[in-house]
Amino acid sequence: MKQQTKRHYLATTAEIQDPHYRAKLKIAVDNLDIGQRDWLTVIQDACLHVDMQGGEIWMPSELYPIPLVDDVIAGERYIRGFMRSETCEFPERDKLIDLYFRIMHPRIARHFRR
Repeated sequence: MKQQTKRHYLATTAEIQDPHYRAKLKIAVDNLDIGQRDWLTVIQDACLHVDMQGGEIWMPSELYPIPLVDDVIAGERYIRGFMRSETCEFPERDKLIDLYFRIMHPRIARHFRR
């Protein structure tokens, strides 16, 4: 019997830029006991977890290649800037933070849209 591929969907730019969605994402980041310098590793590990399980990451209409997080998020202190920002300045970077929750904590991620 063929096993179904697990799909994870990347947030849209509109979702990431929505102030209510963003506020809930920030609360979730703040509530996890992950140091700001560890976030790059944690996000990369989540993406590798998807890859190793045979899963896929999708944008709304196309496959999203497993990213090398260091190439997308420049610097270990990105989370500090994300937490301080009022608006979404770097949607592609912020989508990876959101993706971490969608992969590793899907129950928490569901609440971002409510």
